[in-house]
Amino acid sequence: CALSSVFLASMVSKTMLWPWRFSEANRLDIFFSICLLLEMGAVALLIEEPDKRRIGWFAMGVVFAIFCGLLACGIQILSDRCRRGKVFQFFLCHHKSGAGNLARLIKLHLVAHSSVQRKVFVDSDDLQDLSTLFVLIQNDTERLVLLCSRDVLRRDWCLGEVTIACTNGLPITL
Repeated sequence: CALSSVFLASMVSKTMLWPWRFSEANRLDIFFSICLLLEMGAVALLIEEPDKRRIGWFAMGVVFAIFCGLLACGIQILSDRCRRGKVFQFFLCHHKSGAGNLARLIKLHLVAHSSVQRKVFVDSDDLQDLSTLFVLIQNDTERLVLLCSRDVLRRDWCLGEVTIACTNGLPITL
């Protein structure tokens, strides 16, 4: 009973705080907590008279529920990715002190252009969480634009952005 209370408190805190970076991970964590709580409750009922056959069927049911949860989470992630498409048409990679103002000017011109249908990423405007920067390039960017100032390839973040773009086959414009 005490262990169930601890897991229940943990699950409630997870639903309020969303501790993981991606919402899918939070949902999966909550799902596994619910499965664990249900399993602990059901096993507690079976302690008095252990029937191995009932315990086996129950364990199979829990494994099946976990498999279905993983499958549903995977399908949701794939459908979100396919439905959403790329958020940013252009990602402006620049060294802030060497080309920060130029990046802002290029963004203004690109956004005003009629052929630009989606957003243009500049870190000072669009970056909300630095830890998701490379994931954003990998999943949500159509083209990386590298502003070739003197120190752009000496900055670790810029090198990381270019590397992620190259490894994922994104076109790069210099």
